[in-house]
Amino acid sequence: MMNEELEFLVSIYDGFLNTKNDETKKFLWKLNTITNTMKFSNDQTNDGFCENVLRMIMTLFHNYIIDESEIEGKSKSEPSFDDRDMILPILIEEFV
Repeated sequence: MMNEELEFLVSIYDGFLNTKNDETKKFLWKLNTITNTMKFSNDQTNDGFCENVLRMIMTLFHNYIIDESEIEGKSKSEPSFDDRDMILPILIEEFV
């Protein structure tokens, strides 16, 4: 996936978070996002990007309820210092 496509997906999710679970805002977000997706996608490519974005839009619209921590950008529970000490070696072993 190209950088431009990733940025487009992030902007879709950010726009969704800005609706803050307001049904009217969510509906307007969905309409605008579908329109923007059609403009963004290249009709000449057959890589499935547009179809995948439309699935993402509909999944967010119908099934996803925004948690307040997502809107404010803070996590629900920060891991304690001890948890980080335990998890870090596991992650290093797994991914390095």
